[in-house]
Amino acid sequence: MDPVKPPPLWTSIFGLSCVLIILLSALSLRLYYQRHYSSQIPNQQTPSDDISSWKIYSDELGTYQIEAPVNWEQITHSPNFINYHFITLRASDSSTFQSAATNAKDQTLISYLQDLDQKNATGWEGQPGKKILSSKNVTVDSLSGIERLEQWLAADYITVVTYLKAGDFVYDFSIQPGDIKYSDSEVYKNYSRILSTFRLINNQPLRTVRLYYTDDITNDCEAKSYTESRIPISQTPITDTIKLLISGWNPPPEFYLKSANLKNGTLILEFPMVYSFTTGGSCHIQSLTTAIINTAKQFPEVKQVIFDPEVFEP
Repeated sequence: MDPVKPPPLWTSIFGLSCVLIILLSALSLRLYYQRHYSSQIPNQQTPSDDISSWKIYSDELGTYQIEAPVNWEQITHSPNFINYHFITLRASDSSTFQSAATNAKDQTLISYLQDLDQKNATGWEGQPGKKILSSKNVTVDSLSGIERLEQWLAADYITVVTYLKAGDFVYDFSIQPGDIKYSDSEVYKNYSRILSTFRLINNQPLRTVRLYYTDDITNDCEAKSYTESRIPISQTPITDTIKLLISGWNPPPEFYLKSANLKNGTLILEFPMVYSFTTGGSCHIQSLTTAIINTAKQFPEVKQVIFDPEVFEP
């Protein structure tokens, strides 16, 4: 009997190549799925800087507020949409944070989401508008909520959305990532910290504060006049009031309150040097500094105000 001849070498190489191609294809498919359709919300990267420099934003009707980086752009909406209580902020990488409030007086959060999902089942030209990839319970400002990873089919991206029920309203907070993956966006890296600043205004005890300004009619460089505003009661009323004062000036994004420290009646305030804003004519500088000082001194515990470093130069 003739011995069995081994198969030609080329057939072995061909077979091995086929196996490698199949394995590589499977690996590529798995990596693609994980990148685009993972049902797990990845851990957020926390930037190293704190939020003391962040700006306070509120919806058009003044019902709730959040804080976010001072250099983000706030997008205004048409008066036709004011009852949706939008806060829309665009980050430097063009990703967008959006919050909104919807009246859901007679609904629980669960029933609201069930109705929302039912509407989305045919919301995109008769086809599903969203697909829910995962869901988990969260707590924001002592409120129980639900955070979901959603695939927005019409917009063709995956994003995270948090829903809260407070009073008659359901508040939702979403990321619109634009051309990048949502978990790589600047908004996502700050998302959990933005949510931690969420506060209801109408349902919170408020206090009245005075915001000092220069009266253009009297041509006086010192800020002696004031307007009153209402802010939520907090552990940091002086900081909150000065931040609110500054936000009304529409300053350049580089100018913000970096820190406020009160010791033995002396309030030490730190601001960055912004040459286009913190320098100028003596009247301009006196207007800024006296507005800050007089606003701070309305609090009886503040006897003296010091700017350290001294950035205001005429």
